[in-house]
Amino acid sequence: MGYVFKIRPLPEARSYFAGIGKAVADRTVNRKITRRLDLPKQVPFSIPRDDSTSLDAQIAALAKSNGHAFEGDYHVEFGDDEVVQGFYWAIGEIVTEEWADVARRVALGNALLHPKKDAPFVGGFLDTNVSFTSEQRIEFDRMHHHLRQASLLMSGRHLQHGDETQPDRPMEVFTNCLEYSTRILTMEYGPVEIGKIVGQTVTVIAGDGQPRPAMINAHGEQDLYEITFRSLTGGGGKFRRTVKATANHRWKLRDGSITASLKTGDVLTPIHADVGMNEAAVVHGLIFGDGTAHKGRRDNYRPGISQGRTYASIRVCKQDAVRDEVHGWLDAAGYRYTTPPHANGDRVYYIGKFEHAKELPFTRDPEYIAGFIYGWWLADGYKGQDRCLEISTSSEMAAEWLDEHAAYAGFNVTMHRVMERKEGDGSFANGKDLHIIRLRKNVEWKVESIEHLGKAPVYCPEEPVTSTFVLANGLLTGNCSSSALSTILFKLLLSGSGVGRAYDDDLMVVDFNHMPIIVPVIDWSHKDVQSGEITGYLTERDARHLYAGREIHYFRVPDSREGWAKAIEQIEKLAFLRKREAVLILDFSDVRPRGAAIMGMQGRPASGPGPLMQAIGNVGRLRDAGMKPWRATIYADHYLAECVLVGGARRAARMATKFWKDATIFEFIELKRGGFLWSSNNSITIDQEFRDRVENVWGWVQLNPGEDPLKARSLIGWPIFDKWDRHAWKVMQEALKASYFDGTGEPGFINVDMLTQNDEGMEVYADGIFAESAKYQLDEETKEIGKEILRRVMNMPYRMITNPCGEITLLVLGGYCVIADVVPFHAQDLDDAEDAFRTAARALIRTNLMDSLYKREVNRTNRIGVGITGLHEFAWRFFKISFRDMVNPVFHGGPCGWGVDQLELMATDMDPSVRAGAFWLTLSRFKRAVVDECERYASELGVTVPHTNTTIKPAGTTSKLFGLSEGAHLPALREYLRWVQYRNDDPLIAKLEEQGYPVRRLRTYSGTTIVGFPTAPVICQLGMGDKLVTAPEATPEEQFEYLRLLERFWIIGVKEDGFTPLSETGNQVSYTLKYDPKVVSFEDFQRAIIEGQFTVRCCSVMPSVDMTAYEYQPEEPVTKAVYELISAAIRSGEDQEVKEDVDFAHVDCASGACPVDFNKAA
Repeated sequence: MGYVFKIRPLPEARSYFAGIGKAVADRTVNRKITRRLDLPKQVPFSIPRDDSTSLDAQIAALAKSNGHAFEGDYHVEFGDDEVVQGFYWAIGEIVTEEWADVARRVALGNALLHPKKDAPFVGGFLDTNVSFTSEQRIEFDRMHHHLRQASLLMSGRHLQHGDETQPDRPMEVFTNCLEYSTRILTMEYGPVEIGKIVGQTVTVIAGDGQPRPAMINAHGEQDLYEITFRSLTGGGGKFRRTVKATANHRWKLRDGSITASLKTGDVLTPIHADVGMNEAAVVHGLIFGDGTAHKGRRDNYRPGISQGRTYASIRVCKQDAVRDEVHGWLDAAGYRYTTPPHANGDRVYYIGKFEHAKELPFTRDPEYIAGFIYGWWLADGYKGQDRCLEISTSSEMAAEWLDEHAAYAGFNVTMHRVMERKEGDGSFANGKDLHIIRLRKNVEWKVESIEHLGKAPVYCPEEPVTSTFVLANGLLTGNCSSSALSTILFKLLLSGSGVGRAYDDDLMVVDFNHMPIIVPVIDWSHKDVQSGEITGYLTERDARHLYAGREIHYFRVPDSREGWAKAIEQIEKLAFLRKREAVLILDFSDVRPRGAAIMGMQGRPASGPGPLMQAIGNVGRLRDAGMKPWRATIYADHYLAECVLVGGARRAARMATKFWKDATIFEFIELKRGGFLWSSNNSITIDQEFRDRVENVWGWVQLNPGEDPLKARSLIGWPIFDKWDRHAWKVMQEALKASYFDGTGEPGFINVDMLTQNDEGMEVYADGIFAESAKYQLDEETKEIGKEILRRVMNMPYRMITNPCGEITLLVLGGYCVIADVVPFHAQDLDDAEDAFRTAARALIRTNLMDSLYKREVNRTNRIGVGITGLHEFAWRFFKISFRDMVNPVFHGGPCGWGVDQLELMATDMDPSVRAGAFWLTLSRFKRAVVDECERYASELGVTVPHTNTTIKPAGTTSKLFGLSEGAHLPALREYLRWVQYRNDDPLIAKLEEQGYPVRRLRTYSGTTIVGFPTAPVICQLGMGDKLVTAPEATPEEQFEYLRLLERFWIIGVKEDGFTPLSETGNQVSYTLKYDPKVVSFEDFQRAIIEGQFTVRCCSVMPSVDMTAYEYQPEEPVTKAVYELISAAIRSGEDQEVKEDVDFAHVDCASGACPVDFNKAA
């Protein structure tokens, strides 16, 4: 019959671990939400009267500041010149999510990925308007159960971004958008509602004022907010604009940065104002404003505007304040004038035939619109306002046109007043209302309020050059940003986090010695050139002149990840074609200036094009460096990764590997010595042949201490060891010396033959395309490179590599890590724990249904990684065993695990080694459950059964949420002080110090004070006593045995007989083994690697760093007595609620998922 899911009562929601857990959650997971009240609450108010702001906006701002959700319902009871009093109705409280909220949100988003194949579910669903099916409801209930009790954590990315919009988004792409009726400026349609042009590519006005193409995308239904902006220039700051957008829509602020978290008080940067004026348009404006169209012929009638006349003349009055300027425009245009008697000496210019002279412009050309508006103002505008244009018109249509088209010309409307005119008003004889519109340039807009509206379909343009565009109301806003990188096979050259590459000699299809001459150029009008940030580069014009007569290739680098990758593609493509004598001009004029935001990097400020140009320049120098292809390639990767770091990103997680038999392996070992090429972690890929040869020599060395095996000879003088024995031993020795004596732990070793390799379906790559998307298309020449790479890869004995953290097996060509953490420690019993593993497998398979850059590889392998965290807590709670018990198990057959009702019997009547055996067999029970669920669910959905399914990742963030040991790692510390940095002037310091928290003012870091928060991980609270083992206390031999057991029973798994291995479907365990070089000699280190690391798939072996010499340590171990003393002092202090903060230094692997893209550009 097989496994049957049992419905359990909804458990009580778990709370975050006090202090560090809650702080990490607030930094990385939790959102602000509205918690609705059962009944609206009446809230009194008394506010100062302010006629410059609508009362609606004032009450909304007050409600928000009080933390109330408000839908506009209020009542005024009293008001005078000083104050307004009354009450409003609050319909909810604005709060920060708790874990229960996150669990519900993430479960809902993932469950909705299940294909809608059955009948709709009848009844309401979690107070949402989501359409769902009965099967989706079952998936939700199952996942919600485990998330709520935290027996399933998924990964950091799921916790951050999972919600009901997930089915409408590509894998790891999270959008920020605008409401349907939002009007944007386009060249094709004029100002148009964005929802009417979805799916089209239109020309928008970009942030630099240039018309640029943009694709209009729909992004499903999302929460919308009404954002009110107030002008800071003109109109006394009374003029306002509103926009309906998602909370994470991107906006460009006055300091040049991009934010996806707009808040009240933020000020937007002005739209581009430097727009030229078309001379003919100025004349058109003069005629429209105050000219005369005559000669009687009527064309097609246009209601309200068209006079239909063709011939025009302009009389320029002597008393006009701008008379001379008008003369200048008309004289320059070549128009003749006379001074007829009836004009009293005024000039009358005869324009002649001028089509539609008294009509508004039909064009959307910014310079024509700018000229027309200026001519209109010269003819009929008010001249008394400083640095603004004020135009009056009785035409409602003309006023509407001006309101929506002014932004094309770089103007903002800062006043639009309508004067009602009545019969008998004298000069206002026609009785039409008068529209008075004031225009200014360089207007800044301040966010006055942000109000939640509810859910609606949303849309957004994608303009790839400046990533900004202008709304019809004159506000500058930003594109959708994406965390998915649309790059191709070789594009490691802009690698950020999560990038790996094999630098085997056979894979070096591109030889940088054959690249063209690379010339980075930039227009001298670029902001960073003008400011002096960038100097010494040619313009495109100068470069073309300098290299005249050569074959020139030109590429203007778009300011996007795809654009940067495309620039590198041009270099590699031309190098592949051996265009050494050609010239490649890379124009960086469109790359955003210093201080703007890096797309997809959480708004971190860019360094401008300077570092990128320098990096490209460094890559260009490789042409004449005479390096071997692999070395030139790894240098190029480093230069671009270094540039990404300059751009403000965190340390790039790069992995560089090389096979042990490569002739250049010794150069690879020496590559980083002296501190060079620091941007990657380097490892040597080895196999069984290498291990056999090294162990053969190692055995001889043990019998012949002090002898050099490379010189060993037999009795007849022949070498004892052959060429490859000597080569393997030398590789081993040189690598160990570099790792130990340099104190870096590098290069490491990866047993590449132990990685799970499944070549089924590789024929899909025959066309050379490994990664493409709608945003990024390969050049035809690059596809040829891909075909050659594929041919070479297929001839390699090992085609897999790991991600930088080492826990996931991936194809050399590229792929994703789709990972989840299960916490069996939090399960109700072992059956409940098994269901948590099964639920995780289903959730990850659903995640793979999302669209992605590597969709071919996802479809081919459906690779997932169900992981475990809090492993040591689980072992103690369910089996009462410690680490040293775990590594000394005894297997007596029998059941593969015991239920909760047998725990007491186990604790009293069973030897710990027997309980340890039960622990490992239970892990295999969970492994078999994952395998079974993968086969079941893949069959149900009609997708590939995952090639790999189990792993253990570092689990830094998810483990900290609940104070658990991280992944497979031993707890680093028992009790400790977590030191958090504050500015010296932070008022919270005095409060914390008064309550008993230890406080230190740092000397090394001027202006910084640190506060110590006593922390005891959960494992210290389980009553383990002296059986608790921390990482520094475990020997290397114990830890390698522990890893072997994890691989045997969890990564590979055994059948129910307890002995027979399962078919290979595992990934790896990510584990860092630390040693103290003051205690462990080189000989002991060598023995540990040969006798230990040769027996596991991969393991990072690193020297411990003594932090006691540093003034600031993020975590300082303390004795239990000191911990209790400090905790008691704090508890005896004032009874106040203190919210603990957290430094980013305490959060590692915050992304959780680690999407490995071997073709990544920043």
